[in-house]
Amino acid sequence: MSSPVVAVRLRALGDLVLCTAAFHSLAEGHPGRDLHVVTESRFAPLLEGQPQIARVWRVERTTTSTLRVLAALRGLRPSLAVDFFGNSRSALLTGLTGAKHIWGFDVRGRSSAYHHTVPRVQHASEERREYAAASLLRLARAAGGAAVPAFPRLALTERAKRTGAECLARAGVEEPGRTVGLVPAGSWPTKTWPLSHNAAVARTLLEAGHPVLAIGGPGEERVLERLAALAPGTRTLRAPDVAALSGATSPWRSASPRTRGSGPRTRAPGRPTTRATVTGARACRAAPASAPCARTGTACPC
Repeated sequence: MSSPVVAVRLRALGDLVLCTAAFHSLAEGHPGRDLHVVTESRFAPLLEGQPQIARVWRVERTTTSTLRVLAALRGLRPSLAVDFFGNSRSALLTGLTGAKHIWGFDVRGRSSAYHHTVPRVQHASEERREYAAASLLRLARAAGGAAVPAFPRLALTERAKRTGAECLARAGVEEPGRTVGLVPAGSWPTKTWPLSHNAAVARTLLEAGHPVLAIGGPGEERVLERLAALAPGTRTLRAPDVAALSGATSPWRSASPRTRGSGPRTRAPGRPTTRATVTGARACRAAPASAPCARTGTACPC
């Protein structure tokens, strides 16, 4: 069998989803070579089982885990390794794989780990900034990847469907097609909408007769409980991993993710939010505060 291709994208969820276009490009551009992807354990379930990925290597933020995965990658004897992340750990993992061709972004302090680099961003102007998925795809194309659309490419696996359905059943969701999902928790305070604002959205939707489901992952139980207390009638879904989350929310009517700024992340025309891409749900569109929500038809505070 031909030497495999290794792609490294450690985190985070949104950028990992956007990077699936680059993974698709590498797989199409290097037919006959298995594609191995390295990512942090908490995000691995999202990529496991994807058609063009032969194996997902789980890594933790520890020296022991990093060295263990590095040893396994060196044992693959890859022909090509691409770092789609660009921090010191991903540069180490990529640069020491022993691959004949190593690619990465031209980031200060990291470039020496690669044989070839491309600029991190190539904005046409301040008004026309490069889409993040396009930046990742540009690196994949430079590394021999095929020309594919700069759009996330994820398949809903059977495991995701099964575990997602189990999560919905535990949450008591009877009408998933009418359910509106809220994501009240976030990894960073600066990217998290205030819980009181999420509660205002939930109450408005509940008063209009729409089922509301607050979703979260491990460690976010307290946030879900507080939201349910602030907006009585809100159900909560605790997904064990991101793959289960995608399966649970795929039949939803809409999803309102948390983000930085004054309101939940909204969908730009023709381009869904990252969370909507992961879940398959449709996100609420931007609208003036006094206007009805484009998805629900109610006066939504978003």
